[in-house]
Amino acid sequence: MVRVIAVLEVLVSLTSLLSAGRRATERLLIDTCTIGRPGAGAGTMNEGTGAITTPARTAVYSGRCRLRQRAGGASGDVEAGEQEVSLRDYLLEIPWDSTSPEVNDVATVTASDDTHAVGRELRVTQVHHSSTLLVRRMTVEDVDDA
Repeated sequence: MVRVIAVLEVLVSLTSLLSAGRRATERLLIDTCTIGRPGAGAGTMNEGTGAITTPARTAVYSGRCRLRQRAGGASGDVEAGEQEVSLRDYLLEIPWDSTSPEVNDVATVTASDDTHAVGRELRVTQVHHSSTLLVRRMTVEDVDDA
């Protein structure tokens, strides 16, 4: 009986701690973004112009977020296919109880104090999972560099 009470106290403490941590962490989500899932199919080509229209994205999330440089993440210029490209990856965070994005979803920063981030499109390359999430975190990279 004493052991059961001790386990329940730990669970209640963990729940309270997670709740407080989530509230505090969500205060850092001062940017806004949308996340969309690429449409299915290859798109259609305009015979006259040769331009390809890609299928519309399906909305996955819209709301508060935080974009930041990933500590120890990939960064710099690398050679790929005999061409030098810039490699940058970031962490994008959204509220912990949001719908989970998937790899290849595309996030667009819609508002930020960092004006260089606004309008930036970022492809989700990894979705982080944890039983003690404070925020839903994903690794993203610039779409233009992918």
